[in-house]
Amino acid sequence: MRALTLSLRVLLFVFFFVFALKNTAEVPFWFFFGQVRQTPLSLLLLGFFAAGVFLALVTFIGARLRMRSEIARLRRENARLALLIAPEVHAPIPDAPVNADPAPARSSRKGFSFFRGLRGWS
Repeated sequence: MRALTLSLRVLLFVFFFVFALKNTAEVPFWFFFGQVRQTPLSLLLLGFFAAGVFLALVTFIGARLRMRSEIARLRRENARLALLIAPEVHAPIPDAPVNADPAPARSSRKGFSFFRGLRGWS
């Protein structure tokens, strides 16, 4: 796939290079207030192509910044709504008391245990 991409890029470069060499004739480029410049056609085409790419990038950057701020706003709203829907799931765990016994409380009733009964016989 890389070889195909590279060969396509080389082919396009060669095509545009030959196109620029074939269009070296100077054409009049009219500015404001009646000013005229003689410039090669390939240079004019390249300049206007570069200007179009630049304007497209500027437009894209503005749209991308708007999208990023919209995504951030929607994530904040999503987190806020998640807390409203299920607050017990997202609630912080309370701290355990300092003197709490980590072992579970045992009942005072002694149940039957085969091994406990054997210990009493020794």
